[in-house]
Amino acid sequence: MKNLRILSLNIRDSGSRKEFLSRTDAITELVKSTDPDLIGVQELMDYMPEALPWLTETYGFYGKKRNSFTADERCCVLYRKERFRLLDGKTFWLSKTPEVPGSRYPLSVFPRIVTIACMEDREDGSRFTFANTHLDHLLPDSRLRQCRVLSSLLHEHRSGSFLILTGDFNSTAADPGARILLEDPDLHLRNIADPDARSSIKNWIQSAASHYRPIDLIMASDHLETVNAHLCSSMYCGKYPSDHMPLSAELSIPESD
Repeated sequence: MKNLRILSLNIRDSGSRKEFLSRTDAITELVKSTDPDLIGVQELMDYMPEALPWLTETYGFYGKKRNSFTADERCCVLYRKERFRLLDGKTFWLSKTPEVPGSRYPLSVFPRIVTIACMEDREDGSRFTFANTHLDHLLPDSRLRQCRVLSSLLHEHRSGSFLILTGDFNSTAADPGARILLEDPDLHLRNIADPDARSSIKNWIQSAASHYRPIDLIMASDHLETVNAHLCSSMYCGKYPSDHMPLSAELSIPESD
């Protein structure tokens, strides 16, 4: 078997470049300590990659902006360039018109997106799909609709022998939206986080709203074995890298894949 290390990271757009720059050392140390092969990053803004030179040297970045008038974030997939090759990819909007930039459901505060990438492992030529998303932060009904679109997009655009989905779901794995993905009989996804893990966000009000369970999730094809999975709750270089606790996991992939 071969292993694959994954990190799901809401990098946090505080609206302040100065505040973000104060966390760059912590973000770099987090990534170096977890040593992921793939990273799903939410809330990535244009100015952030240039402030993380080590990260951009090591990882390829892929994903478009969501075309919002404010908080124009990207949900990027990052891949270790020495190991993986990006074969194909696209950013979609979680709306009735996924191909239309900036589209959204009427009650969504922001357009919500998913980036889906087809990857090739340079080590053995195996191919798989890596996707990263960020769902609505207010209304369960909006998340439900977004997950229906997300499920359809994954069906249509996945390729290769397995699928990995990272994201800030703004809800737990028990939420009806997340269950659409986890209970889809054709996607064969499972939530790889520890079911007893505590909240992945530091704000106590949001933690209580999510029943003190993680809202940052990694889902993976159910034939992949979880070697370990944990929330990164430590400070790095004296600071927290984000207001979210990133989720780190290691998966074991059967040789036949």
